Amino acid sequence: MNWFINLFTAAKPLSRKLRKLGGRQLVPPASFFVVGRQGPLHKGEIERAKTWTGILLDSFRRTAKSSRRADVFLSTEGGVPSNQEKP
Repeated sequence: MNWFINLFTAAKPLSRKLRKLGGRQLVPPASFFVVGRQGPLHKGEIERAKTWTGILLDSFRRTAKSSRRADVFLSTEGGVPSNQEKP
């Protein structure tokens, strides 16, 4: 990524904040180009975001296998963790 554009990305500051709050970075942060300040995304960026999200989810699943707490997220059906009753 161009160094000038890199000055205006939110990815790295958000990654630092995640670590400061005790989170763990599973994959390198990614930046996506938008039109103007609020979007929409530039052409092709949705596909890049889907690819990055897939990589993130795969990494989470591999990491979660060693964490019982993450099992709730992996076994979610319809947005309701499997260990809770559906309304």
